[in-house]
Amino acid sequence: MPRYATVFAEIICPACGQVVDDRVDVQWGRLSASYDLGDRVGWRRDAQGRIIEPFILYPGEDYAWNCGDPDIHNVLLLDVKCYRRENKPHCPHCKTRFDGILVTVENDHFTSVRPLMEGELDSLVGKDAAQACDIFVLADDGTIVPRFDWVDKPLRYMESQAEHHDSQGSAGQFPLGN
Repeated sequence: MPRYATVFAEIICPACGQVVDDRVDVQWGRLSASYDLGDRVGWRRDAQGRIIEPFILYPGEDYAWNCGDPDIHNVLLLDVKCYRRENKPHCPHCKTRFDGILVTVENDHFTSVRPLMEGELDSLVGKDAAQACDIFVLADDGTIVPRFDWVDKPLRYMESQAEHHDSQGSAGQFPLGN
């Protein structure tokens, strides 16, 4: 089952200027999907072209699902493989430690990817959010709102898209996980 979208971009160490990695895995939009910087966020759609409700898993050839809210256009995302404290990444060249890798989505487009220097994440979002969240909404007033409710959110499983449109029910649940 797909768990993330991959954003391909050179991630440069702010300390030594060397390339740290060339991809980041995040949870936003259609999962699974691949993007380059500048790409528009994609959302899984039904046969009529409507965006499928987030956090519902439909069977099919790819088991893709939507993570997040398509009505939110500006978010900060952390690499799901390394945002937790115990998985802090580091530069393979100079060994500088990072809090994580930050991906910015502005106006529904992936606009930047960069490492956060050690301590930067706490100052940006607060210690509790830094330790427990990987999706942050950029509010219109400039505040950063952590979405704790989307962390490890269970996915509802539908037998078919017709079942969802007919009953709005659920055949089962799967934990989201990271």
